[in-house]
Amino acid sequence: MQSNTGVLAAVNSITTALAKINSHQFASDNFEDGEITRVKDALDLARNMIDTGFSGSPSVNSSTYWLADEDSEMVQSTLNVASTELQRAQVHISEFTALGSEAAREANGFVAEANARISSENQKYQWYQGQYQMLKQDYDKGFA
Repeated sequence: MQSNTGVLAAVNSITTALAKINSHQFASDNFEDGEITRVKDALDLARNMIDTGFSGSPSVNSSTYWLADEDSEMVQSTLNVASTELQRAQVHISEFTALGSEAAREANGFVAEANARISSENQKYQWYQGQYQMLKQDYDKGFA
């Protein structure tokens, strides 16, 4: 029965790893001042650089304004800033998903461990079942 404890320990470790995914993905700090907020901020800044230049209508800070003014250098410069903000958003998305992926890999490792322990227990059970059959046959022969 000692080895059943190992299976239960592996299953408990799976539960713990999965809880890490849940707590990370839905933690309030990811939404209030965490990775999600940073992604949104970067995307908002990129959109504003292209569309409105932070004012709600095309202004001197937007690529739309510079296109209308036919200033290709300023359009390119503004689009470069927007591209940098999009890259920043991608970095934050990568950080966010990496933490969840690590917990998932950990859970998968524990699943493999639990499967290996269950397989070992199954082999022992098969051996005990074979021993039981042999003893039963010997017992039945003794009363025959």
